[in-house]
Amino acid sequence: MHKLRNLANILSPLEEWKTMTSSYHKHDEMQDFLLRSPVQDDADLYLLSYKREAPTNRFEKQQLKSLRAERDSKKKNDSGTSRRRKTV
Repeated sequence: MHKLRNLANILSPLEEWKTMTSSYHKHDEMQDFLLRSPVQDDADLYLLSYKREAPTNRFEKQQLKSLRAERDSKKKNDSGTSRRRKTV
């Protein structure tokens, strides 16, 4: 019973938040963009971060190498499957 009460205490503010009205004007184009834009995974975000600011220590440099290797192997696997011909 105690666990359910704790869960209710956590979820009740969320339910209140869902019923609130916003004082800001709703932009349908912005909402559509946010809902339909692709979501980046962590590896892509780390690569973009390292592209913006170069790694400074040994750990970051090693992480960048492994991320690049992972990306390259993923590209290699994706391109290899698309070139194969279907046999009947």
